[in-house]
Amino acid sequence: MNSDDLYDRCNEDPEYLDNVLVDICSRSIILFSNHGNQTDVTCETPKQFIETLTAIRDNVDEDDIYFKKPKVTNTSEV
Repeated sequence: MNSDDLYDRCNEDPEYLDNVLVDICSRSIILFSNHGNQTDVTCETPKQFIETLTAIRDNVDEDDIYFKKPKVTNTSEV
């Protein structure tokens, strides 16, 4: 690492969580940073999903949490 790299890293905006997309149907959560990076969180069990979602709701501003709308099909037309 040269001194220019170190200078750039010191003056870089710190990365932080910008918003969260929750998909209840697939029990997945996507975390988006202010730098445009994303982290996919897939929960294996319903309990793990609820615990993760609770932690997010406890620590992230409500305005920064988005829920994916479930796809609903109309099966009443036969």
